[in-house]
Amino acid sequence: MSEPNSILPDGLAKNSPSSGWPPRLLMVEDDKNLREVLAYNLRREGYRVLTVAYGKEAVQLAYAEQPDLVILDLMLPDLSGFEVCRMFHRQLTMPILMVSTCEEEVDKLLGLELGADDYLIKPFCFRELLARVHTQLRRVEMLRLPDPLTLAPTISNEPPKPSDLPDLPPLLQNYLCCYENSQMAELRTIALLIFSSLRVCYRS
Repeated sequence: MSEPNSILPDGLAKNSPSSGWPPRLLMVEDDKNLREVLAYNLRREGYRVLTVAYGKEAVQLAYAEQPDLVILDLMLPDLSGFEVCRMFHRQLTMPILMVSTCEEEVDKLLGLELGADDYLIKPFCFRELLARVHTQLRRVEMLRLPDPLTLAPTISNEPPKPSDLPDLPPLLQNYLCCYENSQMAELRTIALLIFSSLRVCYRS
């Protein structure tokens, strides 16, 4: 079988920070058709791709395999992407590209606050996804320490306990709680409060 036509971004060293060359991506997406299509196309571009459909699987696999980047769907069958992102954030350092059909600014804000590095709204063009993956991997390469082995003792193979998860500002904590409990009316109220506080900051 011939090698895929890779267009991996220029400037990436032939050693990815955690898993060798080519970079390895973890895709967390419960839509089977979308997951398979995206994984197929990313592999054609030269990436190695791990795929899972559930949040709990994603957490276990990420801590075990240490991928170079995670493509994380917000709406998953067991855990929300917010929860998964929050569990990654404690000890894992790979970039997280969150994807979602949710267009609300507050969802994007919360995802970024919880540790996502980028947020892409569905439906999207594959080339846009690819460009964002390239950008995040370039950023990691630029920030990488000269000797990655010095970071090894700080990386755990075990997911964090709930008590270890980072705190959020009160409004975002309330929004996350309402989101996970499907309290839509409360979500709208909190979203308005967040937007109001942002407008005050911009005016000042």
